Amino acid sequence: MTTIIESIDTIRPSHTHATVDIAGVAWPVYKVRALVVAAIAALIALVLTGSGEVTMWACALTLTTLWWAGRLRPQLS
Repeated sequence: MTTIIESIDTIRPSHTHATVDIAGVAWPVYKVRALVVAAIAALIALVLTGSGEVTMWACALTLTTLWWAGRLRPQLS
């Protein structure tokens, strides 16, 4: 069964983030920063523990936290 849903045009506030050009694509700086810090966290976790599982968790937690914090930062101001 097909349902028709009316779309309501709402104006969303535009959030502009500083960008950096990587291979011709404008990436928000907060995403690049999250990826770099997560890679550093993964390297540190791997050196300290030698465990792939701990490394993955450290990397995932760091990346997710920084990515969302950077994404939501303009809304918190």
